[in-house]
Amino acid sequence: MALHLKRGNKFETFGTTLPNKTLLKPNEMQTVMQGKALFLQGEKDSSPVSILAQTIKDYSGKDIGIVEIVVDRSFFSNALSSLQLILLGLGIMGIVIGVAISSLIARGITAPIKRVADSFEEIADGDGNLSVRLQIEGGNETARLARAFNHFVERIQKTVETTALSATHLAPAVENLSLSVEKGHHTLVQQQQDIEQIATAVNEMSATVHEVANNTSLAADATRQADQDTIKGKQVVGDAISVINEVAAEMEHIAEVISRVNDDSLRIGGVLDVIVGIADRPTCLHLTQQ
Repeated sequence: MALHLKRGNKFETFGTTLPNKTLLKPNEMQTVMQGKALFLQGEKDSSPVSILAQTIKDYSGKDIGIVEIVVDRSFFSNALSSLQLILLGLGIMGIVIGVAISSLIARGITAPIKRVADSFEEIADGDGNLSVRLQIEGGNETARLARAFNHFVERIQKTVETTALSATHLAPAVENLSLSVEKGHHTLVQQQQDIEQIATAVNEMSATVHEVANNTSLAADATRQADQDTIKGKQVVGDAISVINEVAAEMEHIAEVISRVNDDSLRIGGVLDVIVGIADRPTCLHLTQQ
């Protein structure tokens, strides 16, 4: 413990039990004189100590100095060190126990998951044994996972069985389809051959068409010449018709003349008959007179 009195801007140690009179620095003393109590930690003779510094007042309430109290805290430091060691040991023990508990918990969680993974691998890599089921224990999340796995595998098994049954029924249809495809292939080959023949015929027809086109051109020229000859023939026929009409008119005129001549002949015949009759009468008279 030490008592320091302020003398102007300096401090004078009035009394102390400390070997070096004080453990405070001048700036720390000035801080205390401003009304701020200090609690520091330091060392004295290689031993940890705690330092409390605070102002003291006279009867009028004026700050006249600083009282410095130094407390050996070796016991507390040793106790604190022992406590730290104990806490460290407890901490390490807690970590070990925590790791062990975590391992147990993790094993309890991962073991069912591992069983599920092994079951999946057995289904995927093996013969596809869909009769595998997991054992359900308890009602935790792993049990829910096992239950979901069993339900999933059961549905897959039903689907596979249905698919296998459908495949059995589809086998004859597939065989018939294969026969139909083969027949269709033969039909396509035949059609291809027919198409090749048709293509050959089309080529021949094309050549024929070209030849017909050439002949048609020649026929067109002949047709034009025939048209011209027809026109000339029409003119000749028209002239012939005109002549025939004239001849017909002449023939009608001749017929009329012949008819008149015939009539005149009949009249002449009558006259001749009369003449003949008259000529015969004198002979009759002469015969009578004799």
